[in-house]
Amino acid sequence: MELGANTESSDSLITSMTRPNVSIRSNVFVRNGTELRNDNAFIAQVRGRNALLQLLKRLEPNGDLLTTARKYLSRPQLAQVAWQSRCSICGAFPEGPITRDGTLEIQFRCPRKICSVSEFLPQTVVLSLDLLRRCSDLFNKPIGEIIQDALKAQRPVPEGQSSKGPRVPVVVRLTLAQRYFLTDRDIESALLQITRSRESS
Repeated sequence: MELGANTESSDSLITSMTRPNVSIRSNVFVRNGTELRNDNAFIAQVRGRNALLQLLKRLEPNGDLLTTARKYLSRPQLAQVAWQSRCSICGAFPEGPITRDGTLEIQFRCPRKICSVSEFLPQTVVLSLDLLRRCSDLFNKPIGEIIQDALKAQRPVPEGQSSKGPRVPVVVRLTLAQRYFLTDRDIESALLQITRSRESS
């Protein structure tokens, strides 16, 4: 009688094990034999900051890290690369990706809540001199504010359209996400879009 109960218990255990609630995901990906920079399927599978940094060094050993990352990586991968050195106060990685309103962003968060940083940090971008002058005439406000207005509008210029003429370096204030995700051309395109909208209104 006791033996029968044990057998029934073992059977039910075996049955429950045939439907595990743990899924297994392979971390081994086969290269397609092409040059690494052309193996988009493989590049898209790489995860984790250290692995991505090693990948970027192999893709362009002498290239600028951020430029190479923007060229080859997806937005979620860029967010992982954005994690920088440990905070000297709390020892954590305070910069990292979060999702807000369905959009991936990079933000500063101290796990001990003792560190702080400004929402906007200075960044040098190279923009069209002619476009900067047009923005100044049309909006009559600092270029940093105009750029933030343009980026909030999120209306990209159709591909192939850009401002002509000489470009000059300008120091502006950008969020962490804007610094990592946007190129100088992206910012210029956003400015070009709002100037065209204002001129046509």
